[in-house]
Amino acid sequence: MGQEERVRRLRETAEGARARGKRFPHTLLTGPAGTGKSTLARGIAVAAGRPLAVVSAPLLSDRATFLRFLAGLAEGSVVFLDEVHALPRTLLDALLEAMAEGRLSLVLSDG
Repeated sequence: MGQEERVRRLRETAEGARARGKRFPHTLLTGPAGTGKSTLARGIAVAAGRPLAVVSAPLLSDRATFLRFLAGLAEGSVVFLDEVHALPRTLLDALLEAMAEGRLSLVLSDG
């Protein structure tokens, strides 16, 4: 309720990206609890014709868990990270790299 203009703009963006064969642009949904961020994310996925992956950022507490989450995503998934502010800084940096470059850098060592 009360977000009709936002919903219209998000729908137009999703449909336009889909028509051009592009992905929905990276989008940050902000607001207090109960304002419909999860609902908007579901709507974006539906309008974009893409699967939705939802995860609570505090559950991604280490790099291995984070990498398993990313590796399990379907191609072109819309990702909704609830409580993204709780993501550790090192994982946030990795997420930003994945978003910008479409890849992740991994450091491998013995052990």
